[in-house]
Amino acid sequence: MGMEVIMNPAPLFPAPLDTPADIVRLREHVDVHKELGYVFDAITRTRHGLRGEVPLIGFCGAPWTLFSYMIEGGGSKTLQKAKTWLFKYPQESKALLSRIADICVDYLVGQVDAGAQVSFFPRTVSVSAASSRNT
Repeated sequence: MGMEVIMNPAPLFPAPLDTPADIVRLREHVDVHKELGYVFDAITRTRHGLRGEVPLIGFCGAPWTLFSYMIEGGGSKTLQKAKTWLFKYPQESKALLSRIADICVDYLVGQVDAGAQVSFFPRTVSVSAASSRNT
């Protein structure tokens, strides 16, 4: 989507989204095959190298996880900024989560097409009004 990510060792977004006005910094369209074709190539090579001895599992961060990193700037125990976004900017949050989800689906389909036998989103934390009041 065009945001800079630094792996140190966990993902760090040095310029997180502070308000919905920052969404204009994101690319309107993401060609997953163009941007991440090297991942698909690696999956294909790995699958061939495994020779069917073990299954190859694909992975993609869940939309909520990616959304929270984009808002928080990195990992967070409380997710306070991301939760605030959900309640302060519900329409913008829904639209951004939808965009992220669409890209994740393209990415997971690309992994399966490249040879991953199973692909999944990790389990994510739930966000509720009650949980946001307790953080």
